Amino acid sequence: MSRTFIVTATPPTPNGDFHVGHLSGPYLGADIFSRYQRMRGNQVRYVCSADRNQSYVVTTAERLGKNPDRMATACHGEMRQTLEAADIRMDAFNMVDDDHVAFVQSFLAKVEANGHAVRKPWRFPYSVAEDRYLFESFVSGHCPVCWSPTAGAICEACGHPNDTRTLELVSSSRSAGDIDYREVEIAVLELERFRSQFTAFYESKRGIWRPHVVEFAFEMLSKPLPDYPLTYPSDWGIPAPFAGLEGQVLNVWAEMLPGLINSTRIADGEKSTGDGGRTGLWSLGRQAELVEFLGYDNSFFFTFVHPALAWAHGDCRIVDTILTNEFFELENFKFSTSKGHLIWGRDLLRERDVNAVRFYLALANPEYQKMNFTQGAMDELVEVRLSRPYKEAASGILEAAAALGLSGQRWRIDERTAGSLGGVLARFARFHEIETFSPQRIAEHLSQLLVRIAAGSRHALSPRLARAEAIEEVRYLAALFQLVLPLITRPLMPAFSDRLSQAFAKGATDAWPASLAGQECQIEAATYGQALAAAWFDREPALRRAS
Repeated sequence: MSRTFIVTATPPTPNGDFHVGHLSGPYLGADIFSRYQRMRGNQVRYVCSADRNQSYVVTTAERLGKNPDRMATACHGEMRQTLEAADIRMDAFNMVDDDHVAFVQSFLAKVEANGHAVRKPWRFPYSVAEDRYLFESFVSGHCPVCWSPTAGAICEACGHPNDTRTLELVSSSRSAGDIDYREVEIAVLELERFRSQFTAFYESKRGIWRPHVVEFAFEMLSKPLPDYPLTYPSDWGIPAPFAGLEGQVLNVWAEMLPGLINSTRIADGEKSTGDGGRTGLWSLGRQAELVEFLGYDNSFFFTFVHPALAWAHGDCRIVDTILTNEFFELENFKFSTSKGHLIWGRDLLRERDVNAVRFYLALANPEYQKMNFTQGAMDELVEVRLSRPYKEAASGILEAAAALGLSGQRWRIDERTAGSLGGVLARFARFHEIETFSPQRIAEHLSQLLVRIAAGSRHALSPRLARAEAIEEVRYLAALFQLVLPLITRPLMPAFSDRLSQAFAKGATDAWPASLAGQECQIEAATYGQALAAAWFDREPALRRAS
């Protein structure tokens, strides 16, 4: 039976375009996973949106002297272009609009109606010079858990939450003026209410999810869970739909869950009604699996805030699988838009072929530990691990076929060979499935398969090998190159897969086959020459052509 997946990547803040660190994380991983699941005949809704209401939009606009609304709109357009250039295909990548606002407000009004938007006094630092309450990007300090310098809400270094009462050495992120402290009544979500649900849920994920996020969940559960602010005293964001809290806006991370539900409704072609009680594919009555891709630093929001909101709502599924990634650093320091320490995705894609970029970002993917990006390392690894083995594999098959008199011959794949080819497909399938998903291993195995094909073609020319065995080996290698390679590269490098299929006059590789028995192969110099010339380096990357 086919399965239905809701796949999400954390909504990015439109205070700049995607940098390479972004692309290496949730966005590429979710795209590879979604493409593979579609090849298996499953229904997928890969959704995201631009997180316009983040306070970082305001602080970036202030630093650059820009209007935050206009800047966010422009950045959303740039992000769309970069996703397209990176061959990352989302079913929805929307921006905040009136429908989004109405749905989010209605969803959280239902949370309140169920008794989970509790009013409590909250002590905020207040900047006299800026005339505003300080939270999230408006405030700076040190993490109370790992002591790293951090902004408010979350520590990017350790992933632990903080709030304006626990942050140490508090100061304004924008000015050096005096800070006052003022108490304001806000709405909060009492996470501790859901302790039993959290404990049972994360016990069921031991040994299944990536260990860092599960370890984080149990570290959080080792102490009382904090209250989580649903509203802030601010004028930037969606007005809170709670009586008595006029002049406050919704916490953007609480907004994010219903925002992703709304994006899924858009992807599903559902007309927005603004009714937050109708959660569409996220409803408990629908058969779907929720898979969320995110950076580890956002773990708290997706492991605690969003599940609690889903339970508080009453008809909203919680996540089935979270796939986190660690930081991808630039020259051993974190990518940072605000500090200008980055390489924009569009700049890399303007100078490098999209297949090279996707292969390298998969091979160097920070799945379990930090990884480091340098342009020189990328170029060297792509050449050594992909381009050179690919060329050696193609030319090796041609050379061996010519020596054995196989050039121009046509044959069909028998059941025994199909079984061997199926074993290769099964190995790649393993690293595309949820439980063992790994872009790094996909790229690694692709590289080694190309090396194996090149080595096999040399082996076929060995005088110690009987002619019949040599012919069988070369035919097997040709089948790997012509039939298997377009399939296994389809999720990782779709443009590469398309050009390879075209070179060998094969049909679309949109379905993962049950068997390759009966498929036809032919070794011709012209088609292999076309594969060598057209299927790898694009001499004019998409963004360079567009510019």
